[in-house]
Amino acid sequence: MTGAFGACDVWHDSLVELGRLVEANPAVCVFSLYREGLLTPGIEARIGGNREDGGYLTSVPEPGKVLLDGQPIRLVWHRMLPARVFICPSCGRESYRLHRVNDAWACRRCHRLDYACRHRGRTIPGLARIRSLRRRIGASSVLFSPLPAKPLQARKHWRLAREIRQLEARLIDHGRSDVAEVLERRHERA
Repeated sequence: MTGAFGACDVWHDSLVELGRLVEANPAVCVFSLYREGLLTPGIEARIGGNREDGGYLTSVPEPGKVLLDGQPIRLVWHRMLPARVFICPSCGRESYRLHRVNDAWACRRCHRLDYACRHRGRTIPGLARIRSLRRRIGASSVLFSPLPAKPLQARKHWRLAREIRQLEARLIDHGRSDVAEVLERRHERA
């Protein structure tokens, strides 16, 4: 445990299924393929090393077409930028990154994937705001730790410091009321 009650070192909320997170699924980025020279017609390579067989096979049989593990993916130029993009095989939208879920490559929206950062600390009200404010004033990220001293003329610093202290006070109240009630209910059931 670090910092506050309920804020642990796990990078995702245990209530969210791990397979529904972007970070838990393999992805391929069109920019990475371009940098490695893997968008040239006739090129064949293995990318990613997370699979038992050594990665995912990628090949470019003809211009504008990429094969990822045998699944054909169209490759087009972005409408406004001088960059190539994938065309999602499921929805037909342009995408810089495709994700593999259940042996199929598609964009994040088609696979209904979500980012882990959207599920961290959601049960603790104001935690993300406190951490953000502490970063802004150059304070330690540890909750309830001392705030740096500034001259009285630094009004913005003192306004943010006051907001931090108010949010930390609410966090203590949350721990006393909401968390205590949950723990009492669990104790009664046991």
